Amino acid sequence: MLRKLVNTHTKGEKVHSSPTCRGSESPAPIMMMIQEEEKICPAVQAISSNIDILIKTRYLTTPEYAILLYLSLMLEKHTNKIINQDGTNATVTDIANFLNKDRGNTGRNITHLIEKGIIFQSKEGKERILFLNPEIAFFGEEEDAEKFDPVIVKLLLENDIIQKNGINFVWKVKLDKKTGLGKLVHRSKRKDK
Repeated sequence: MLRKLVNTHTKGEKVHSSPTCRGSESPAPIMMMIQEEEKICPAVQAISSNIDILIKTRYLTTPEYAILLYLSLMLEKHTNKIINQDGTNATVTDIANFLNKDRGNTGRNITHLIEKGIIFQSKEGKERILFLNPEIAFFGEEEDAEKFDPVIVKLLLENDIIQKNGINFVWKVKLDKKTGLGKLVHRSKRKDK
C-alpha cells in the first residue's frame, strides 16, 4: 500500500483537509500522507503543535526527524504499530531497507528514538514490536484521534519519557474510561495536566 506526501492543508480546501484542533478555534495545519490509489484518504496526521515543541526544544537530531517522517509511512491504523507493506511487524532491518540505509546507523537512531519516547516497543513472544508515539503522529481520519488502541495508550502512559524529560505537549493522549480507547485531548482540557 504505497503512500505519498501531500502538502500541508487547512480546513475547507478541496479534498484533503486537516482537522480543526479540538479546543481551538483555528484549523490545525497537519502533514498528510495519502494512499496513492485513493481519492479521499485516511492520512498520517502529524500533531503539529507537539512537533513544533520538539523543534523549538531541539529534542531530536536531523537524522531522527528524517526517520520519524519515513516511519509515518509505515503505520498501522489505530495502533500506530510500525509495519511492513504486507502487514507484518517491521524490524530494524526492515526499516533500514525501507530507508535504503545501513542497519547499524538505523538501529542506533531507532534506539535513540526509543530512549526519547518517540517510539515505544513491546514484545510478543520473542518478537519486538515498534509503535510510533501517537502524540506526534497517527494514521487515520480526524475521528480516529479518539480511537487509539489500548495497547499503545498503555505504553505511552507507562513510559511518557517526553513528559519526564520536561517537554509539555499541547496535545496529550488520555484513556477514555467509557470506551477503553485512547484519545487526543488539549492540555487545557485535561484534569491531570
